[in-house]
Amino acid sequence: FGAIPGSSIALPLQTSPTSASYVQSVLRLTCSGMAPKTLLLSAVAVCSYLVITGASSDDHRSVEEALIESDECAGGGSDEQCALAAVQLRGQRMQGGLEQGQDREHGGGAHPTHADVDFVSGNYTVSRRSVPASAPALAATAAAPSQWSSWLGRPPVHAPAPEHGDGKYRLDWEAKGTNFFEGFDFLTTDGNHGASDFVGSYEDAKKAGVAVATGSHAILRAGPRSSHHFKRLTGKIGTKKTWKHFLAAVRFTHVPYGCGVWPAFFTLGAGVEWPSGGEMDILEYVNDQGSMTSFHTSKQCKLDPAQVNKYGSMPDANLVANNNNNYNCLTKYCATCTSLGCAPNKMPLLTGQQWANRPGVFAMERTASFAKLFFIPDADVPGDLSAGKPTPEAWDRWIISYYPFGDSAATCPQPDDIMAPQRFILQVAFCGDWASKVWGDSATCQRTGPTFNATATKNKLQIDTKKQPGQCRAVDPLAEYAPEQDCCTQFITDAEDQYQTDHYLHERAFFNISWFKVFT
Repeated sequence: FGAIPGSSIALPLQTSPTSASYVQSVLRLTCSGMAPKTLLLSAVAVCSYLVITGASSDDHRSVEEALIESDECAGGGSDEQCALAAVQLRGQRMQGGLEQGQDREHGGGAHPTHADVDFVSGNYTVSRRSVPASAPALAATAAAPSQWSSWLGRPPVHAPAPEHGDGKYRLDWEAKGTNFFEGFDFLTTDGNHGASDFVGSYEDAKKAGVAVATGSHAILRAGPRSSHHFKRLTGKIGTKKTWKHFLAAVRFTHVPYGCGVWPAFFTLGAGVEWPSGGEMDILEYVNDQGSMTSFHTSKQCKLDPAQVNKYGSMPDANLVANNNNNYNCLTKYCATCTSLGCAPNKMPLLTGQQWANRPGVFAMERTASFAKLFFIPDADVPGDLSAGKPTPEAWDRWIISYYPFGDSAATCPQPDDIMAPQRFILQVAFCGDWASKVWGDSATCQRTGPTFNATATKNKLQIDTKKQPGQCRAVDPLAEYAPEQDCCTQFITDAEDQYQTDHYLHERAFFNISWFKVFT
């Protein structure tokens, strides 16, 4: 890649010379606005990645996606911190930091850089290119300051606890280790009219391979095909406790994704008819669409745009669906409804696959006047949270969504009562009102499973399975019941094992949770 302008350091790149242009492009995308010193550190991280993978110019898309989707420079924090964390993590991988054999499902340790990267028998596999994990260390040939080599191989540093000290929150509830599921009920209701057959107990979930708790992590995943027609076994859990005002934090090392998959992590007003008690979606997405936070209520509540955006630009992701009624939290679902709830989100919205490759902590703070949602990358987890004395007022840089109910009192009356005491729910659902309906919006899903018939989908035509075997269309279950025609249902249930759906979901459709804590 040659010498970086303004520096006396030449970085060797053991790949095709044509790599230079797209490495520079990637640096601009992931490190725009950085000071030259910081940009130089990030260049080392990029070059380290390329040396490891042996990437060349024909890997442009893979390399760019890997760095944009999971590099620490895209995860928040100061430029210096994110660049240093990137160098550290790249160096750790170069020196065999993944040789412990931990993958994303077992142990929740270090992660490959890209969704297509797996650690198998000491090899990194990127875009079907395999090179030994012991690839030459960059520091061996680079004319770099000696301290750089001492940075390589160190684990990412954690942000220090805020200087103002103790926070007001104390631990009230925790789920972790082999007892992880003791604080949850296994729920069986499916209000989404989909292909989910939720198991009703932890014992049944263990037998079906849907849930398991170990000393280090818990798994909640898609299970095998159900004995019920057009259904697949899966898991949905809800906390036995509820909270009115709280700070909750959950560390995920993997979240579900894939065609036909509808994962969600959300809160729900307990003992109140939906959506009167409020529902806060922290993570929710289908197929390969981006995940967005959103809030739902049956009460009149419209957020003040100026207050919503005081922590940075957070456009309403439901603006178009709500017929341009900005930040309107009123919710009613039907085939033609345009009141789908308010959804202020920092952009861009990341897909489930991108979140699956970004281990970290999702957190939610609910007070009498607001709700804040955070995502904190693993490398940045603050010392106050690790110490059990969190101070979320110091976490503003990690806010991904903000709901200023109190500061919107003119259009959102009784802000403290907009949410009843909430329970937390995690689910791995399939198809239904959303994932089935938008199947045709995804080029990837159109190529997955049965043959997608765009004409039948657009015109809601019945497919003659005798004349057109193996074809399907996207079905909206709110408008009609036709699972035998629905692409999503046909793929997820895979009645005749035509599509290898069991393997597809086993590799993708699971939560890996290290711990779940609620502070009050």
